[in-house]
Formats: sequence, structure tokens, C-alpha cells
Amino acid sequence: MILETPDKRQETPNLIGEGEIGQYKDIGKKAESREVINCDGQELIAEGKHLMQNSARSVQTRNQAQRDIRDTADSKTAKTNIENRPTVCNTTLAKAQQEDQYFKPIYEGLKADKRPTKEEMVISSPETRHYWIIWDTLFLINDVIIRKFSKMDGTGNYYQCLVSKQLRKNIIFQAHDCILSGHLGSKRTAPKLLQKYYWYNLKEEVNNYIMRCDICEANKFPQKKPKAPLGSLLTGAPLDCLATDILGPLPTTPRNNKYVLVVTDHFTKCGGDLSCS
Repeated sequence: MILETPDKRQETPNLIGEGEIGQYKDIGKKAESREVINCDGQELIAEGKHLMQNSARSVQTRNQAQRDIRDTADSKTAKTNIENRPTVCNTTLAKAQQEDQYFKPIYEGLKADKRPTKEEMVISSPETRHYWIIWDTLFLINDVIIRKFSKMDGTGNYYQCLVSKQLRKNIIFQAHDCILSGHLGSKRTAPKLLQKYYWYNLKEEVNNYIMRCDICEANKFPQKKPKAPLGSLLTGAPLDCLATDILGPLPTTPRNNKYVLVVTDHFTKCGGDLSCS
């Protein structure tokens, strides 16, 4: 029998339970997934400052985002539609009308509330005389000449702004070449313009503009069928070919003739005439 003395008692190790083993395993996994932490005091202080800066930056970013949302909600923005595209202001229209030689007599008459006389319009251009004819439909709003137009069938009334020559090309461009216009043809572009604008021979100018549009010519079918090229008649001797034409009716002669038959030889270019009834 062996007796243990009090001085030589064996120190038994502390046993770890099964529940604690799982806890230590989790700690080991976390330690493996993280980098080794240096316990130097300066680096810990720098680490703390870095975390504080990140936190402050996050708070600042959130506050800025909230301010942007509030500013966007409080701002009064117009609805996006085709009417919000840039247009010519009233000041530019009024100045252009006053400087235009065709509008100037009409503008001065409307300003003085006195229609120009017929004698004053005799020496004016056809465009100015056209505006003089439709005088009863014209009036001034903020020094801009406006025309009131009513459809014959009573389906609509329009207030049309008279456009001077220097601004017409830009307005046709907005109605035809703009990305929201779609390069429509003259039959649809002209009525679209007439809802807001008016000038002398508007439809003719719109048609000429669209006919010279490179994009329309490249992507649309030709409006007119191509014609065969002109040729020439070849002759080798006099009287091979005679060109005839009838001139008249003219005042009747004592012999009751009122037409003239003109004959030209194609080779010699010699001509003659003969009266006929």
C-alpha cells in the first residue's frame, strides 16, 4: 500500500466540458479568418481613428442622401413633355418683327391703331399686302403681332404668332428635325406649325425645307417618279425636220384670221409664219 503525503498531492488538470469545446472551436475559426492583431499601442490608436473616420463618413453620406431626397421632393419641376422644349422668347419675337421690313408697316399700324391706306400698300411687297388683307385678325400682345385663326367648320380656334424671316428656319427645324418631331412630311408638319405660328407662304416654305432634308431623302421613298433624260433630234439636210407652233388667239384681221402658224427648219434654223383662222 502506498500512502500519499500532503506535500506530494497530484495536481489534477481542469477538464473542459463538451459545450465549451464548441465555443473554443468557434473562437479558433474567427482567429483563423482574421489577420493577426498587433497589440502595439500606436497602431491600436490609429485603428480607432480610422474606424471613427469611417463612421463619420457614413453618417455624412447618409445625411447628404437625405438632404438630396428632400431637395428633390421640394423642388418644383415641370412635367417632361414636348411643349417644354426651348422656344423663342417674346422679346426676341417682338424685336425680330420690328426689324423685319415686311412686318414693320403692319406693326406700326397696329401700334398706332390705324390701318395703313391702300395707296401706302401699292409699293409694298406681296407679303406685306397679305398681312394688310388679314388686318382684322391681327392684334398685339406684349408688342408681338398675333393672328386669331378660326377654322371654317368651327372645330378649333388658334392664336398664331407671326414669325419674321430670320426665325422661320429655326422654327421649322424644331417642328421637323427635332428628336421629338420624327421627320414628318409636309402634310403633317405644316398643320402642326399652324397651331402656333403663321407667316406668308408657310406651307410652301415647309415643303421646300423638307425636300432639302438629307435624312428624309436618304430614308424615304422619292415623292416623284424619275423622268427619262431629254434627247436631241439629229438632222442632216434642210427640210428633214420642221418645228411648228401656233400663236394666238390674236385680234381678228379683216380676213378673219386670229392665229399665226410659226414654222422653223430644224437644220438651217430658218423660220417663217403664216396667218390662219
